[in-house]
Amino acid sequence: NFWAKRDGSNNKDTVLLNLVFANQEHLQIQNSHIKEGRFPAKPDEIALEEWVIKNLGLQPIVNQELNFNLDNKGAQKFKLVGIIEDIPSNKSVGMAEGIIGGLDVAQQSDMTVFIEFDEEINILNTIYDIQQKADIKDDNISINTMLLNAINKLGNIDWSLIILAIFIAIVCGIVIYGIYGISMYQRIKEYGIIRAIGGQRWQIFCLSLLELGIICLISIPIGMLIGIVGAKEFGSVFGKLFTEVDVNSMQIVFSKEVLLFSILVILLMIVLISLKTSGEILKISPIQAIKQNLSDQEPEIKKQRIIVSDLSRFIPFHMAISFKNITGNKKSLAMIILSMVLGSVLFISANYYAKLQESLSQQNFEKTMVNYDYKLVTNGTLNLNTGMDKKAVEDIKNIKGIKDVTPTKIAYSRAVIDNEDILSKEYFQYLQRSSADWETRVKESEDKSSIIIRNSIWGYTDQALAELDKSVVAGKIDIDQLKKERLAVVYVPTDFQMENKKVVDINPGDTIRITFRKDGEISEEFYDMKDEGEYVKEEFTAAAVITSLPVWDDWYSVQNGVDVIIPEEIFDEVCGFNNYRLVHANKDPKIINENISQELLDISRRTEGITVRDLSQERVELREYYDIKDSFVYLISIVLFIISMFNIANNVSYSVSVKDTVT
Repeated sequence: NFWAKRDGSNNKDTVLLNLVFANQEHLQIQNSHIKEGRFPAKPDEIALEEWVIKNLGLQPIVNQELNFNLDNKGAQKFKLVGIIEDIPSNKSVGMAEGIIGGLDVAQQSDMTVFIEFDEEINILNTIYDIQQKADIKDDNISINTMLLNAINKLGNIDWSLIILAIFIAIVCGIVIYGIYGISMYQRIKEYGIIRAIGGQRWQIFCLSLLELGIICLISIPIGMLIGIVGAKEFGSVFGKLFTEVDVNSMQIVFSKEVLLFSILVILLMIVLISLKTSGEILKISPIQAIKQNLSDQEPEIKKQRIIVSDLSRFIPFHMAISFKNITGNKKSLAMIILSMVLGSVLFISANYYAKLQESLSQQNFEKTMVNYDYKLVTNGTLNLNTGMDKKAVEDIKNIKGIKDVTPTKIAYSRAVIDNEDILSKEYFQYLQRSSADWETRVKESEDKSSIIIRNSIWGYTDQALAELDKSVVAGKIDIDQLKKERLAVVYVPTDFQMENKKVVDINPGDTIRITFRKDGEISEEFYDMKDEGEYVKEEFTAAAVITSLPVWDDWYSVQNGVDVIIPEEIFDEVCGFNNYRLVHANKDPKIINENISQELLDISRRTEGITVRDLSQERVELREYYDIKDSFVYLISIVLFIISMFNIANNVSYSVSVKDTVT
């Protein structure tokens, strides 16, 4: 898959469109395709995603002529020959791409190349081999570690999987031992005959091992077949959203290490069960076994020392009888209790895991920028006074089917961070390395005692501030205090290479220094921190610290800056930018209105530079993914619980049959 940027267009100050050369595999690797028309073949042909076409103010119809004023080549015309199915990873962050035809790989000196490897080879070694032969710098290579880890190509040991496998093996081992032990006692006459004609311990052991081995040979293929069918049926649900792999075309991959580990666990389990059951058989004399008289040989079935009449002095008579019966066979009692304990642990663990996943799923919604159904964003190249006014927000609230609306004000600013407060220098070095040639994200102060980084000042509504309270990692959010004093909620990013610890040492009570351009003017020089203009300096005291943002701006600091969040009333007073740069909305699932997206587009066109992103379908699909994931967890727990209950029933049945024999 080849990708190379050709040019760009800030179309009508609304959609910042990147025109790129690419081959058809570029769409396939992003789980998309041409939904109408065809792939561009000539340099004057173009294909666009449907959400981009609508934000350009056009109808998604092929063969229409488009006019763009390109950054490098000026005015040019293109023929729209293909409509691309929306790519969620692009739409959620506002990355608009137009694919044009005429890609000549041999003529391109600067390309992005995506490579899919044969899963049978050593992928990491192959990547490093390509890097050395092509003389590619480390910074220019990105490895999809999520996918490689999923197919077990990183060489890491998945201890969580191993622990789960061991736990399941223990549960299944207990059940198999219980059932097989009962089967052994039911066929004790046969074992008695074998011993009477000279059968040795190792022969009894081999017989048990052979029986369990045959059962495994029958059951394992059936289990694998069910697993393959289940994985194939449900696998396609996971792939469409925010992954760089075509899950529909993925083959089912069996890890050799996992298969080998599973086989070893099964072999160990049947060997231990065979040893245990053969030992139990040898404790019974051949004559007693042939007679099927176990009363003298079963150590657990003895005359009860507990007298019912004594117990009935303290508890009701029927309870005394029950207590006598359940303590009659200590081994069976232990197995029943153990099975009940495991069943209870499974349900408690599954419930805890489900609650944890619910929290993590919300975080993933935020990370993938699909935590709202609709997102209206102001072009980041426009003056900070640009944005939607209160009337536009009210009109959005009045759309039929809209449930809640969250408007947000933003001022692009810069934060001064003292060197002694920096906890991860590598994080800020990476930010600057990953910047485009025309922008600066981090720079040293003139006296080199601090760094200056991009950040944003956010103006939140009271409702948004209240909802932010769940994200606080230090301090507390008192909205009244935030409005009375120069207090702020401070967002501090984390570094995954430092186990997600804060990159800057800012705590409640600390002061954060920021500066922003008074006139709100935006330019390339502004992004490069080389502009000239009047800057306002402000200081805020951190009332609370958070490490995750529920929403962020796609243009400036994204989620990489040390941001300041204040009430919108204080924002107006400090910054003077009264309009909303971001508006998020959710729809009411009980009310059907298929025109919500179009109505939002109509409202957005009253204001310069607003794009609308309809993420409602992506949210539905993501919820389905997490629902199915939770269902798998509960299904596994239910299956294991049923197995435990089956084991209890067998042990109770066996205890009753033994009592009948003794009687």
